[in-house]
Amino acid sequence: MLVKDIYDFAADYDTLSNVLNADKSKAEDKSGAQDKTTLKSPTPGLEPDNDSSDDEGDNKDISDAANRAEFEKYQDKLRAEMQKPVVKDKKLNDIIEDLYKEGADTGSGSSAAALREEIRTGKPIKDRYHNQKVPDNINRLEKWLRANRTNEQVARSDIHAAENVLRDCQNAFKDLLQKGLIRK
Repeated sequence: MLVKDIYDFAADYDTLSNVLNADKSKAEDKSGAQDKTTLKSPTPGLEPDNDSSDDEGDNKDISDAANRAEFEKYQDKLRAEMQKPVVKDKKLNDIIEDLYKEGADTGSGSSAAALREEIRTGKPIKDRYHNQKVPDNINRLEKWLRANRTNEQVARSDIHAAENVLRDCQNAFKDLLQKGLIRK
């Protein structure tokens, strides 16, 4: 899975969301339901107030929040499966090289994947635990991002790769904390 797949999906998600909402409106029209914004009062000047909050609007907000949460879960799943990103920046490349092992048997070969497997099984990967390596590299990625996020000389693809690898490491470490296997 490539990092760019996450961003391609984000664009597709917006398009799909618009199409689904349009299809939903068409289905409501065919079922005989009337859109509240098209209702006309028999007395001029007494049209319904479109700014008022109603149950349908509240449900839409809840639905949007649920869709966003599902989208975030989907992105996290893609991050967990993503292969080692190719980056141009030398310092970032050193961090990425430290986090991904070529020919690894576990997941995508990342330290985060190894940590998730250790949490699942309770056993180290090849006689080594990753519960210290992951948080150390979280700090390295955060430091790199602070120094380079606004740097015009750094490729945007490097920024996106660092953000995605960071999020994957944070998710794996969060799982470790939630299982109570380590304390903050």
